[in-house]
Amino acid sequence: MKAQVSVEFLIVVGIGIIIISSYVIYSYHAVYSYKINTDISITKDSLKKISENSKFVFNQRPPAKHTITICLPETITNCSLNNMVITCYLGDKIIHEISEINLTGWIPNNSGCHEIKLVAEDNYVNLVNPE
Repeated sequence: MKAQVSVEFLIVVGIGIIIISSYVIYSYHAVYSYKINTDISITKDSLKKISENSKFVFNQRPPAKHTITICLPETITNCSLNNMVITCYLGDKIIHEISEINLTGWIPNNSGCHEIKLVAEDNYVNLVNPE
C-alpha cells in the first residue's frame, strides 16, 4: 500500500512539474519576443531621429549645426551610413531608415546613448562625433 501511495505522489508531482515547465517556457518566449520588439522600436526611433534632424539642419543651409542624442540597444552589432540609407544590425535583424538628404560621417556602432553633431554642408549633412 505504501508503494502505491508513493508512486501516485510521484505521478502527481511529475504532472505538476510538466505544467509549471510549460508556463516557464511560454513566459520566456513572451519576454524574449517583447525584448526583441522593444530593441527594434528603439533602433527605428533613433534612426528616424537622425533622418528628421538631418533634413532640418540641411534646410537651414551651412553653417547650421545641431546636436542630438540617440540611444541604441544592447543587441546592436553594427551601424553604417550609405548616402541616404542608415542601416543598423540587431543580431540577425536589419533596420533601415531612408533619409531625404545625403549623409556622411560617423554613426555609433555600440550600445548606449550617444551624441551626434549634425553639420550642414552644401549638398549633404555630415554626422560628427562631438567629443
